[in-house]
Amino acid sequence: MARHSQGYIIAFIEFMAFVSCLSSTILLLEVLGDFSWLEDKFIRTEMGDISGYQMFYWMVTTVSTVGYGDFSPTTVLSRGCIIFFIPLGVVVFTVITSQVTDLHATAASGRGRLSLNGSATPHAIVTGGAVTSASCVTMRSFLEEILHKDRHPLQPHVLLLSSDPIGEEMQHLLKERWLKGKVTWLRGHPVHSNDLKRSKFAQAGMVLVLADLFSQNPESEDETNVMLASVLLTHNPNLKMRVMLLRPASRELAVSLGVGSNRCFAINELKASIIARSCVCPGFSTLLTNLFRLEPEGAAEDGREWLKHPKFEADWMDEFIYGSTYDLYGLLLDTRFHGQTFSEVALSAYQDHAIYLLALQVDGAILMNPYSSVVTKDTVVFAAAVDLSNLLHISLGDPESGEWRKTFNTQRDMREKMLQSHGGGMHDLFGNQKSMAEDKDELSDGATIARSPTMSRMPWMPWVPVHKTKKPRSKSALENPDAKPGTNSELNLPSTLHDSTTSSSSMVKEAIGLRGHFVLVAQDHTLWQQVSTICASLLEDSSTADAPIVVICTKKCDKGLEERFPSVLFMTGNPHSIRFLQQCRISTARMVIVLSAQPNTLSDVDLDRKNLITVSLIEKCFEKLPASKAPFLLFDIHNLGNLYQLRHACPKSVSASDTKEDSSTSRKPKVAKIHPRYSGGRIVSRSGLVKFFATAFYTPGCLEIADAIATPENSGQSCKAVLLENLHCNWGKRFIEIFKFFMDHYGILVMGLSRMPTSDPSNTIDYVYSFPMADVIIYPKDK
Repeated sequence: MARHSQGYIIAFIEFMAFVSCLSSTILLLEVLGDFSWLEDKFIRTEMGDISGYQMFYWMVTTVSTVGYGDFSPTTVLSRGCIIFFIPLGVVVFTVITSQVTDLHATAASGRGRLSLNGSATPHAIVTGGAVTSASCVTMRSFLEEILHKDRHPLQPHVLLLSSDPIGEEMQHLLKERWLKGKVTWLRGHPVHSNDLKRSKFAQAGMVLVLADLFSQNPESEDETNVMLASVLLTHNPNLKMRVMLLRPASRELAVSLGVGSNRCFAINELKASIIARSCVCPGFSTLLTNLFRLEPEGAAEDGREWLKHPKFEADWMDEFIYGSTYDLYGLLLDTRFHGQTFSEVALSAYQDHAIYLLALQVDGAILMNPYSSVVTKDTVVFAAAVDLSNLLHISLGDPESGEWRKTFNTQRDMREKMLQSHGGGMHDLFGNQKSMAEDKDELSDGATIARSPTMSRMPWMPWVPVHKTKKPRSKSALENPDAKPGTNSELNLPSTLHDSTTSSSSMVKEAIGLRGHFVLVAQDHTLWQQVSTICASLLEDSSTADAPIVVICTKKCDKGLEERFPSVLFMTGNPHSIRFLQQCRISTARMVIVLSAQPNTLSDVDLDRKNLITVSLIEKCFEKLPASKAPFLLFDIHNLGNLYQLRHACPKSVSASDTKEDSSTSRKPKVAKIHPRYSGGRIVSRSGLVKFFATAFYTPGCLEIADAIATPENSGQSCKAVLLENLHCNWGKRFIEIFKFFMDHYGILVMGLSRMPTSDPSNTIDYVYSFPMADVIIYPKDK
């Protein structure tokens, strides 16, 4: 049935239901009669028996032009008055009706005022290009997170503020039932004093400036938002603000204009950093996303249902959903933990209450996994837990009281002012972590690694360099003394290859051999900044520094990029050509990364379709390979909901609603769909990263932590995310034993597992089990 036909039928049913309710009400009142205190007292006149109630009813029907004709005046004076009353009443009735209509139109046009109705939670003001964007993907993702039902006790009223009218998609979004009464749109400029009063700017809990992810002019979009943030801070220097930018250069501009580096973040830089870290630590993207945003409501409910039956033998989807129920919180630790080191508190919190401690704020700086830092009364701790009630076991007072937020903001503001007075850089807000011990062992390649007094390097343990490593020279480099480490002369590579070159296949084969290379596919010539971020991360990490990198681009790359990365092989060609992909020896690669093109349309479906076609063609190149030998394929996507377009060589998305209910545990069937690619950490969603900014309203500091985890080298951190493999000696042990062993001996905070599904033969993709329970058994293939 056509959609408009369904609309007609629904409208007719609604009208009949409305009339039926009214008629039933009148019938009931007529049958029951009047209450004693409502009995009418009549006066006999020439009009008949009349009363005050009847005259009021008659006058309403008259001035509203209904006129039933059941009464009419009989005296000359009353008839003369009614001649005057009728036009007067019609005019007054019309004016009042028009006023009500205008009030409704004013509210719909955004010209009204914000009314909070005595809400205890401060409201959140959202402004920027995302509000007026013709696509509502960005705002939908943000609102889904900040107004998630699990946030209910602390949910703010969201005010959307824009100087231009909102688009049609946004209008439809705001009319959806789940947003009614929770979101208000006002039209006004955030820098005008009158509009700031209408939006109750001074009472706002936080102001979020969100960029339009679908802007076709990122530079102009960022400049507008940076200037807006700068002006708002001029009005209120202590304003709690988060600014979402698109370009890394815009973040530097914002810092130069006085917008602190802890207030603004470039989402494209964050996405590229997460992808780069996922190359070193596969599955990292999903683990990080699970930590900073809530899963769909059905998944969250089912994860908590799993908690009630810990003895249930969970399949891969159960374990993934359980891990996704963890969220990031801040708190002040109870007095019994004061004076203990971070590692001691972390072990106690996990062993006794399944709480993961991740970071501390020390003197205003956020330190990730500070092994030997001592906890004091003013130390703000960031932890991952299932819910706030779980934190009551270790927190000082109620975490919902907001006392820790005051401490956090005070210390951060003091550090920011100190750095500004001393001319500190962007990443100085994070500080530099102290090593686990004063002494550092020298590695064979010149890198240094922080070690505990009892630390010894195991065969499976990757090197974690504190400083940039020196890349070893190959044989060709030793034969040529003038060759610099990591240059084309070392690997004997040309700087650029074109698919029209007949010898390109043999040259790539000679360049990369069988060492397992990285292939980076950039589908747009505007992605050089993200390509630069990923290449720099791969070359600086000791575990990937020796692996060749091949960058596929549709146009000749920027000359400055070639000069910065002389050891990277840049190939110009069509990524939709299987022949060209085969020339790049993509089937023998260690990992393939596909970057989606910059928005040139407002349709996220069209944008993602091009990327998913490329992914399908790449998978066509190694579809005959066993799953264990196929390259790890990682790609980004604008909207996670568009994965349904990916058909070729795509593991079937598992719908838990198709699973049978387990009678032994009375578990409810799951309602969420989990795609194996997402659970395996093979997808990075731009719209999903927007949810990080929503989480920042509840947990100040979460964006700084995400930035520190994704780009540890840029934020002054001495630790980074790594993947530990070949854990042969730990098979059959409980996870709590692994957690304690690594924390005690190496200062490593184990946050999750990457494991193969055992109950689903059709799914051959590892899934991420975030924050496992203490009694989980380690399997042979776990990482």
